[in-house]
Amino acid sequence: MNQIPFSRQSNCRITDAIRYCGLQTIVLENEMLRVVVFPEKGGEIYSIQYKPRDIDPLLHFRSLQTPRPFPATIPLKDGSFTDYYDGGWQVMFPSGGGPNAAFGMEIGRHGEAALLSWSWQILRDDPEEVMIRFWAQMVRTPFLYEREMRLAAGESKFHLTEKITNQGGVPLPFMWGHHPAFGAPFLDGSCVLDVPAGMIESIKQEIVESRVPAGTSHAWPMVPDKENQPLDLRSIPANGGHTSDMFFLSGLEDGWYALTNRQRGLGFALTWDLDVFPVLWVWQEFGGTKGHPWYANTYALGLETCTHYALEGANGLEGVIESGEARLLEPGESLSVMLSAVLYETGGAEGVAHVSRTGKVTLR
Repeated sequence: MNQIPFSRQSNCRITDAIRYCGLQTIVLENEMLRVVVFPEKGGEIYSIQYKPRDIDPLLHFRSLQTPRPFPATIPLKDGSFTDYYDGGWQVMFPSGGGPNAAFGMEIGRHGEAALLSWSWQILRDDPEEVMIRFWAQMVRTPFLYEREMRLAAGESKFHLTEKITNQGGVPLPFMWGHHPAFGAPFLDGSCVLDVPAGMIESIKQEIVESRVPAGTSHAWPMVPDKENQPLDLRSIPANGGHTSDMFFLSGLEDGWYALTNRQRGLGFALTWDLDVFPVLWVWQEFGGTKGHPWYANTYALGLETCTHYALEGANGLEGVIESGEARLLEPGESLSVMLSAVLYETGGAEGVAHVSRTGKVTLR
């Protein structure tokens, strides 16, 4: 571990010499961004501070929940994910959605990776670029998860290269995705979502507070709401609407989305390999859920790339297997993906027309 916070105080820099709320903390920083990662909390990307505006687009809806034992009144059937969730950006692996028994034993919401402690190694610490490797061995399944994270000087973007490997002796099904969520003050009623999607598929479970009827399919971005009025899902409602939506975007022409706050003139975009993550989950919790864990007091938007739908919602990978759509990794086989996250200023533009694989944003 480094003995001083940073090896330099300007340009690119990285440190693993910080603990925050008892958690090992990795900080990657350049002139534009400060990115905080918690390896002991599933490699969670906790914050992405855009320095020119002093704003973090990610959700932080309650105080940091650290992964240390606490006297739970009883274990949740859903698993431990929501006990320790406070926002930020997690991975979903080797399952997504609700708890299930796809591997012949129980696995909780969104799988194992987000709850395990990850190892790390700083690979490069130069004024021009910093790079770090993370990895974690799953406990209930024989998968290895690996990530390289890179930040270059002068750029308001960073890059992830990730790989999953089946170290078992039999073919194994999996679900894999990323779970970034966005909140205030970045998220507000002036935000617009641009994504080159074809279809909207709503979750089959009826959600009373949802604006979108359950089990329906429509061309992006318009749907009839429950009162049969036209609803443009590109527009994000302001806080206070007391709705809760869950739907999936498919038929993507390219792997990117952009969330633009038009009032602030600032946006967040993510790009990824479409052949690995062909589906985008859209989770919108706008104060509609009155029970656990939101209690009508959360304003959040999750935009989650994934290998599969979770139309059934409650049974995660098990439902994907039952539908015959599960992907398999053979013994010793690996699958890799590259993602780029970028913060951009709009200069008065209304949104985004395109984001390249390297994170170049074209405004509209």
